[in-house]
Amino acid sequence: MFSQNLIFTLSEPEKKRPIMKFGTAVNCIDGRVQYPVLDYLNRNFDLEFFDSPNEAGPLHILTDRSDQCRLISLKEQIRVSVEEHGSRLIALVGHHDCAGNPVKREIQEKQIIDALAYLRRAFGKHILYVGLYVNEQWKVEEYTRIEPET
Repeated sequence: MFSQNLIFTLSEPEKKRPIMKFGTAVNCIDGRVQYPVLDYLNRNFDLEFFDSPNEAGPLHILTDRSDQCRLISLKEQIRVSVEEHGSRLIALVGHHDCAGNPVKREIQEKQIIDALAYLRRAFGKHILYVGLYVNEQWKVEEYTRIEPET
């Protein structure tokens, strides 16, 4: 049972929010790839948190660019991660057996290259861009990366 007489007080003057290290994982909605990707990112990058802009078949959305509604939504989620959370890593994920982008791995690899170039033009050269592919064993492979320019 909840008390209806809740009183909230601060014992110290409110402190500024600590600086947190964010990354961005642009991933498919497919639940089979969520944990492997976050596990990979946690093991390979010194970050505390990952924002997760998700769409069914994000590679298709970012390379075809005909569905403006989904493209704008995805880019706005990434913008918030980069501009408001200070993300300096954008990981873009393709995967085996994607219902939202049902094409072969080789095509997804080309889409990763094109989409990362597109995101780099949109969000800048100061960010590390990483292209990941989740294979048929649900293991994450780093396909490519674009290092940030200083």
